[in-house]
Amino acid sequence: PRRLATPLALAPILSPSIAPLPECEGKVEAMSAEEPTGCYGRCSAAEEIQWGQAPECTDTRPRDAASDETPECTKGAEEDALPEVCVSSTKSSAQEIGTTPLPCNIHLMSMAFNQDCSCFVAGTTAGFRVFKTAPASEAMRREHLPAFEGRSMALAAMLFRTTIYAMVPAGQDGSAGNKIQVWDAKQNRFVGEMRSRSEVKGVALRNEVIVMVCEKTVCVYTVDKLQPILYINTAENPRGLCSLTAAGKPWILCCPGENVGEVRVQVGADNSGTSTIQAHERPLAAIVISPTGQFVATASEFGTVVKVFRREGAELMYRLRLSTPTQETSVSSMAFHPLLPFFGVTCASKPYVYLFRVEHCTDAAPTSQDPAKPAQRGSGMWGVLSSVVKGAVPDYFTDTPYCARFQIPDVDPDGRPDIDTRHEAQARVHGPQLGFHRTEPSFWVMHYNGMLHEAKFAAEMDATQGVQELKFRSSTMWFAVRPDFRMSKLGEEQGEEGDEWAVL
Repeated sequence: PRRLATPLALAPILSPSIAPLPECEGKVEAMSAEEPTGCYGRCSAAEEIQWGQAPECTDTRPRDAASDETPECTKGAEEDALPEVCVSSTKSSAQEIGTTPLPCNIHLMSMAFNQDCSCFVAGTTAGFRVFKTAPASEAMRREHLPAFEGRSMALAAMLFRTTIYAMVPAGQDGSAGNKIQVWDAKQNRFVGEMRSRSEVKGVALRNEVIVMVCEKTVCVYTVDKLQPILYINTAENPRGLCSLTAAGKPWILCCPGENVGEVRVQVGADNSGTSTIQAHERPLAAIVISPTGQFVATASEFGTVVKVFRREGAELMYRLRLSTPTQETSVSSMAFHPLLPFFGVTCASKPYVYLFRVEHCTDAAPTSQDPAKPAQRGSGMWGVLSSVVKGAVPDYFTDTPYCARFQIPDVDPDGRPDIDTRHEAQARVHGPQLGFHRTEPSFWVMHYNGMLHEAKFAAEMDATQGVQELKFRSSTMWFAVRPDFRMSKLGEEQGEEGDEWAVL
């Protein structure tokens, strides 16, 4: 395999037909509709895939029709076609294509939504796969390529819907490896590499930066030149916790601080806007920042309460109660809805998705009011009585309860599924992952049992109506350990190439 320089600029991947992005110097391009090459099995002809509506543009500046300048809201999210999924033939065709037979099983190593939850990427023991969420379908598969050198992809992350992917190949001993490699799906090869002296625990990226998360350090690199611009020391971070805003300038990053239970909020490469929040007494289990960076949510390893803070001033906005104070809960993912005042949590130890209404925690309506304190909700006698009651009773009785929950099918009361597609020793998947629809009151639950569930909720519901049990809109099998498995498309007839139970 070709040895790549470190760091290596991404300039060679710029396509002349695509206008360069101002902050990326044109180093990010949309996925190509060309037929994939180099993957195992037969590749069918390219098929146009419509990505749907682009994010609403908030850039009202006049724009010349001949100008190549890209509006702020479309940077990093160009609409283009993806190649049709390259799947392995169900018949033995190793002699026809001159390759070795398929391995017995392919297991899941990692899974993650992209920045707007329109897609998600999965690292496997043979490479990686890319999927669309609406409608649920497989968009691209890259496995058994010579560039992978027979290694698993321990971690994988994608940049919106572009051809750029950041991946962490597994080491020879089964660890996550000590480098991040940048894959360009159009060129079908690695175009850059970043190394570390310790094992890489997590990776995050946006148009301007790529973040490498290690056990006790976080390093931020530029996307265009892959040059380090910031080093951050953290407490022990075995889960590779890191959350990065998807839009807005400057970029905002949240990661564990140097003390146990502390969150560091980094605003750009300049430390002038940096702050810390002492969120919990125990080590952190989950961190998420709202899409534009106004709010930060955290959960500890004990996981009974999720805390929501305003980033500026570290003001505690909500204490979201998941379970009783003595019932430990393992939080696996959290998410803010981009437009609606809702916050969702999934747990590895429970078969539910919990939905909370957080009125004053939307990026579109900042406020200084603290709805978590009853004394600020009213005035006069009610305000006095509320403050007295809050000081006399434990926080448990004043915490915000969830207003709705969704029960994940085929999962026992302890959160264990009937089927586990993860690699037994090397997988970096702790539990189900949650992603909200960009505009609608709905969400997806991506589970390591190979199912993708979609559920819808009422935008006007709140906790005063009691806990609502949500029903799923659809459930689709997106992953199985069989190497010849592929997702079936809605409405197609099942045959040799389809999976009979892929769609419910």
